[in-house]
Amino acid sequence: MNPPSGVSRPGARPGGPDVVVASTGAVTPVGADADQTFTSVRAGIRRMLEQPDLYACLPEDPRFEDSEPLVASAVYHLDPAARAAGRMAEWLGTLAGEAFRDLARRGRLEPRDLDRLGLFLAAPARPGLGPEQRDELLRHFQHHAGLAPLAAAHVQLGGHATALELLERACELMRKGTIARAAVGGVDSYLHRPWLERLDREWRLLSTRNPDGLQPGEAAGFVLLEHAGAAEARGLAPLAAVRAHGSCRVAPGQPQTTGAELSRLLEPLLPAEPPLVYCDLNGESARTREWAFAVSRLGRCLPDGYAVEHPASALGDTGAASAAMSLVLAAHALHAGDAGRRSAVIWAAAEDGERRAAVLERV
Repeated sequence: MNPPSGVSRPGARPGGPDVVVASTGAVTPVGADADQTFTSVRAGIRRMLEQPDLYACLPEDPRFEDSEPLVASAVYHLDPAARAAGRMAEWLGTLAGEAFRDLARRGRLEPRDLDRLGLFLAAPARPGLGPEQRDELLRHFQHHAGLAPLAAAHVQLGGHATALELLERACELMRKGTIARAAVGGVDSYLHRPWLERLDREWRLLSTRNPDGLQPGEAAGFVLLEHAGAAEARGLAPLAAVRAHGSCRVAPGQPQTTGAELSRLLEPLLPAEPPLVYCDLNGESARTREWAFAVSRLGRCLPDGYAVEHPASALGDTGAASAAMSLVLAAHALHAGDAGRRSAVIWAAAEDGERRAAVLERV
């Protein structure tokens, strides 16, 4: 087991400009944009529906043909032809492009603002999605976003924690002056038959046969990072400031963790006042146990009165988009002044053992 790799505090340099979330963009099963998604999630709206044409879960008893339709959360307001045909790079590019259009509209991005914009997009690392499909995804993204090719565009194949890794990278490049602003996001969809079959065979898909599983979903989300003064000069009221981030890793292949690594990661990031905690709990008991053990280890370091939010309860498990969606929802919650919270801690757990976290603060 490795200790946390360190905590960076991008907004804590004396005299240094704050890195803020200037805007957001999203497309999800419960919202055509970021505002609608936040309102729906806060109201407890979810669209988990049977998908009989997409996949039938394995039967509880293999001797009988009593399979049941998949229950999942899907984006319904966009044409799903690409997804239905299995063209997942195209579908993911479509979702990401629509989310970026929302970001650009809300963030008042003009063509001149794109010259020093860095694009950082997390996408799923799964069978059938390699470098060639990553490039195809980027092309479809640019088409649907209405963008010419960007000078600094990074699509990284990964998992639940990748968007937080990209957040840290973007903040570092902004501090160095390499880029003036960054669009950091994630996109994913589990709604592809081969990927669903694999989840089902591995006893990870929620069904009558397997009550300890996830409900799959799909989404795309972005946050626009800028220096506070630059955002305000463009007439934007920042939603939140990025205050810190960190990472650690648990032993590869460890079936359960004791929460020691996660608690060591979170302890130096926790504020004095009760925070919002956004995480990627998805219904799988291993994730819940890790968080429960971490809470026990943190003890008094975790202020009483904290609130835990897990967007998968409304959106389904959104894989590589989950951390990005947590950032989007946390920024909106802080800006709205939900329950008077001043800060939000976002953490994510990747299947390869990587754990990442970030802190947003109300401005």
